[in-house]
Amino acid sequence: ADQLRLKRVLAEGDVRGVEYELFRGRIYRIRWELSDRFHAPIMDDFVHQATHCFGPLDYDQTIEAKLGSGESTLRRAGWERNKQLLEIRQLNPLGGGPVFVTMTDRKISKAIIAARGSLAPEPERRSEPWWQRKDASPAPPSDEARSALVRAFAAVLSQTGF
Repeated sequence: ADQLRLKRVLAEGDVRGVEYELFRGRIYRIRWELSDRFHAPIMDDFVHQATHCFGPLDYDQTIEAKLGSGESTLRRAGWERNKQLLEIRQLNPLGGGPVFVTMTDRKISKAIIAARGSLAPEPERRSEPWWQRKDASPAPPSDEARSALVRAFAAVLSQTGF
C-alpha cells in the first residue's frame, strides 16, 4: 500500500533504464539497469571497483538458481552508509547477464516494514529461455575492453550520489 513504481527507459548511453520506487510520495529506491555492454562476465571487477570507490563492502552473496526453476543465478554486493544502501547485482555472473545498481533509503524502507508493508520486489530473476536469446553468453572481454568497462562502471557509480 502507498507504494508506486515509475520506470523510465533510455534510448542510449550506459544506462538502459531507471526505476523509481516511492512510498507516500517519497522516493525510497532508485534502480539503474545498465546497458547490454555491461553484461560481460566480470562481476568481480565491478565489485572491486565499487570497493575502491566506497570502501569495504557489507555483503557479497551469490544466490544459486535451483535446477528447473527458470530463475537465474544472482550475485549481489552492497555497501551501507548514512542510512543509504548501494547494491550492485548481476544475473548469471559466470556467463554474463543484466547488471543493476540500486540505491535504497533504509529509513523509508524501515518505515514501510513498520507500517506492516513489504518492499516492492527486486528485478525478476528469470532470463529468457536459451532458445529465445539473441546469442550465446558474451565472451570475456579483452583486457583493454575490460578496463574500459570498469572505467565506465565507475562513471555510473559516481552519478548515484552515494
